[in-house]
Amino acid sequence: KKIRIPLIVSIDQEGGTVNRLSYMAEWKKTPSAEIISQWSVDSIIGYYKKVAHALLKIGINLNLAPVLDPAKNYAGKKTYIAIKKRAYGTGVNEILPPAQSFIKAFNEKNIGCVVKHFPGYDVDVNSDYKIAISTADSMAVIRNTAPFKAMEKDYDGIMMSSILYKVFCQEPAVLCKKMVKLARDISPDGVIITDDLWGAALRSFTYPGKKIDHLNYPDSAFVRIVELAVKAGNDMLMITYPVKVELIINKIVKMSREDKAVLEHVNAAVRRIMLLKFKLKLLR
Repeated sequence: KKIRIPLIVSIDQEGGTVNRLSYMAEWKKTPSAEIISQWSVDSIIGYYKKVAHALLKIGINLNLAPVLDPAKNYAGKKTYIAIKKRAYGTGVNEILPPAQSFIKAFNEKNIGCVVKHFPGYDVDVNSDYKIAISTADSMAVIRNTAPFKAMEKDYDGIMMSSILYKVFCQEPAVLCKKMVKLARDISPDGVIITDDLWGAALRSFTYPGKKIDHLNYPDSAFVRIVELAVKAGNDMLMITYPVKVELIINKIVKMSREDKAVLEHVNAAVRRIMLLKFKLKLLR
């Protein structure tokens, strides 16, 4: 049965070590952001158009990329994103040319882009597996948001980081009201999306001191993550474990019925998502 409102179908096709097209022979290996950052703007646009065309053929209409994270943190140390060669550079002047070229190429194929990981991934460990703590001061954190500000008119949404920025919150950024508001202030009409809510780090945040795996992680602890993510102000909740989607839906419905403020936020989030679908020509 055909649905009345078409779905947003997303992927995180960055290239390099984050290559979701690797199952296709012609895309088995793709250049990293670190390599592409050395190319001319015309070459970058031409290459990403080919990638966008490949995604279009398999039904993708939203790419959770490009990365706007710095290659080096406030202390001049390589970040995890740079270690994995996923960073275009450090600072606006290095990041903007390739990142804007990325978005321009995808937009020409009518594929939207969500930039990440707000407010800038500045640690040297993988924040998916354990709570990563940034010790950057407020000026350094704000400085890392500069590319997000400079490109506000280019992208369609912002993905929040799972890093805990001590100077702002005692929760990971994706669950922190103050941090999500900072993203919202930069992009009022953009869709704010979480990173994977099933990441071991976020799950350990609501279930500390326990062994974290798929089998012994209680639904009550996961529902708490959902509650925090909604109340923090995120518009879309992302998860890589689809069996838990029903829990997410039920929790949002329950919260909306019990809390007028949550209902107002959900309605505003739906509006932003519908505007994105309109832009992507999914709605007339």
